[in-house]
Amino acid sequence: MAAVLGIDAAWTAKNNSGVALVTGEGDNWKVVRVAASYADFLQGLGATDTSTKELIRASERLCGEELKVIAVDMPLSKAPITCRRVSDNAISLEFGGRWCSTHTPSAQRPGQIADRLREDCAELGFLLATTAGEPHVLIEVYPHPALVNLLSLDRRLPYKAANARKYWPEAGTSQRRENLAASFRAIYSLAESRFGPLAFDRPDPLAPLRELKACEDTLDALVCAITGVEYLSNRCKAFGDHSSAIWVPN
Repeated sequence: MAAVLGIDAAWTAKNNSGVALVTGEGDNWKVVRVAASYADFLQGLGATDTSTKELIRASERLCGEELKVIAVDMPLSKAPITCRRVSDNAISLEFGGRWCSTHTPSAQRPGQIADRLREDCAELGFLLATTAGEPHVLIEVYPHPALVNLLSLDRRLPYKAANARKYWPEAGTSQRRENLAASFRAIYSLAESRFGPLAFDRPDPLAPLRELKACEDTLDALVCAITGVEYLSNRCKAFGDHSSAIWVPN
C-alpha cells in the first residue's frame, strides 16, 4: 500500500490550498481525507502549525502508509523561476489549442511560496521529479490538461467559479451556476471512478461564490491526487526539461 497527497497550492499567502490524501495500490485506491485548506485538513490531527512539512507528517500518521508522491498544482523548478519555463511553453504548445495554456509564473507569483513548498518537501525527502520512475517524489501538476486527457475532452472543462461570466457571457446567473454544477459533477464522477464514493456533499449551485471556490479547490486537489496515482503507474508524460516538468496523465 502507498499514499499520494494532492495539493491545489495557492499562489498567494492570503488564499487557501486544497488538499486530498488517497491510499491504495494498483487500481484499488480510496480517499482518506479531502479539505479546502491546510487548516481544515489538519484539524484534529495534532498538528503544531499549518506548514507543508506538518501536512506531510500528519498525512502519513493519518493513513498509516508511506507517502510515495506529493502532486502539486503550482509552478515548481530546481532553478529560480523568473519567467516562463520550458515546461510552461511545452504545455501551451501541446494543449493551447484546447484552451489549456499555462499562466506565466514570475519571481513574485508564486515566488517564495513555491520555493518554500519545494524546500519543505525536500527536507522530508521528496525531491522534484522531472523524469519518470523516481520514487518518493514531488511532482508538478496542471489540472486543466489533466482533465482534458482523463475525461477525453476537446477543450478545457469550464469549472472555475470566478470565470463563469467569461465562460457563458450570454447566460443568466442561475444558468451559469447550473453549468458550473454540471462541470463539478464531471470531476466528481471521475474521482469516484478512481477512488469510490466520496464522503462529502456536492455544492449547491446557488451557494455563495466562496463556497463554490472552496469546492473547486478540493476538486483540483483530487485531480492532483489522481495524477499522482497515474505517475506511480507510469501512465503520465512529463512536459519540460531537467529543471521543471509538468506531469499530465496519458
